[in-house]
Amino acid sequence: FESMVELKITSVTVGENRSVTISWDGVPGDYSVEYSFDLSSWLELDDPSIPVGETSATITDNFIAPEPGNTRVYYRVSLVE
Repeated sequence: FESMVELKITSVTVGENRSVTISWDGVPGDYSVEYSFDLSSWLELDDPSIPVGETSATITDNFIAPEPGNTRVYYRVSLVE
């Protein structure tokens, strides 16, 4: 029996410069973090990993969210299998 940590977003914070930091817990492996302006079209923001022996990761969007015209940005995190 192997213990599995399900993917869980643990925090989303917006910085003073409108940067967005997302933290999550999950199993070790490669993840995809994508963003969208309309929930239909998704683009890759980052592809972080959780190393073996760890159970959490954090990324910061310093590029998309801080742009003045981007008033609403959606994010999704998924395990790449």
